[in-house]
Amino acid sequence: MDEELWKHAGSQSYEARLVMRDGRVRHTIYYKATFTRSDGEVAGLIGTIVDITERKQAEQREAIEHAVARYLGASGLTLGDALRGIMQVMCERLDWACAARWSLDEASNSLHCIETWSIEDAGVKAFLDASARETFVPGTSGMIRRVLSTGNSVWVADVTRKPDFIRAGMAGAAGLRGAFALPISVGDRVLGAIEFFSRDPRNPDKWLLSITVSVGNQIGQLMARRLAEEAMRQSEARFRSLTELSSDWYWEQDQDLRFTAMSRGITETIAMPPGAYLGKTRWDVGMIGVPAREIEEHKARLAAREPFQDFEYGRRDDLGEVHYVSVSGHPLFDASGAFRGYRGVGKDITSCARASSRAPTRSCSSSPTSRPTTCRSRCAWCRAIRSSSSAAIATSSTATRRSSWSSSSTARRA
Repeated sequence: MDEELWKHAGSQSYEARLVMRDGRVRHTIYYKATFTRSDGEVAGLIGTIVDITERKQAEQREAIEHAVARYLGASGLTLGDALRGIMQVMCERLDWACAARWSLDEASNSLHCIETWSIEDAGVKAFLDASARETFVPGTSGMIRRVLSTGNSVWVADVTRKPDFIRAGMAGAAGLRGAFALPISVGDRVLGAIEFFSRDPRNPDKWLLSITVSVGNQIGQLMARRLAEEAMRQSEARFRSLTELSSDWYWEQDQDLRFTAMSRGITETIAMPPGAYLGKTRWDVGMIGVPAREIEEHKARLAAREPFQDFEYGRRDDLGEVHYVSVSGHPLFDASGAFRGYRGVGKDITSCARASSRAPTRSCSSSPTSRPTTCRSRCAWCRAIRSSSSAAIATSSTATRRSSWSSSSTARRA
């Protein structure tokens, strides 16, 4: 650059990154200009050097925090993709060659390398591939293990000179020297760590460590949220499995009481496709055999966000056949207490309804005294039938006893 100024008089400015003797990095901007002799020829150069480290660090911090927030908030990214994106931004902005995330498997009490990112370099990639095959047991030696045991960031100026760094040989072969690792934490719980490596030895940088603490906490919150979401999905899957064992189908409604989910069981039991319900309310699809007063009472219970049990009605399928069902539901609320809809189950009680004089039917193959298996004898009609049957049996038994007593008395009088 100076040669260009000697040839062509003028001025120039440019930024330069300087590594000090103690390993600290300073960012500077150079201003240079020529001065000439009386004949117009360049006589020399004059200039100034301005330290812009603080400004540069503020720009880097803002860029890193913005990138981290973008990746953490991206709904379409997997946890692995988000973390790889964050590692790439930090490496590129802070001049690190590669990074890797280590996760603690609490069940097996072991550390595993999960995600990595690196510059395009065969030696560095080989180092990360070898690291991914390693499994460590938490302890107090090494870099990652110290982070897990203390919950604090660890900085190593030159890993090739650190006796307890197990991968020192591999790092040296890849041309990696300086390193640091930050904890991924949620409160006092350390979920894992991310390590970074550079080509040159690098002494501890307090400014960089201050950034990494914030980033580690943000990543920890993301991981905790994703783990909670996964636990919720598994819990809901178990709930659906259990409810389908104890009922015929499972359903969900939104805050407007429109169906958003309906399990396949409804097709298998009453020949109704789930799509016939989605986007509609229960009264939109029609209810047979329910007095208007009972429908209004049911709507009032829903408006009050109350649970309901064994609400029974009929529904005509595409072939004109009437099926009777019994549904139960429970209101759902989010973390802020806002109503989100209903979730519940349903069962087919057609055989019970047909056995009762309350329900019209085109064909009935059930005996009034037989125990229906489709609704497990829990619907109101079954209870009514059992009550009527019990009363009839009791009446018959009383009449039999009276007849027997009367015959015995007559015999004694004779």
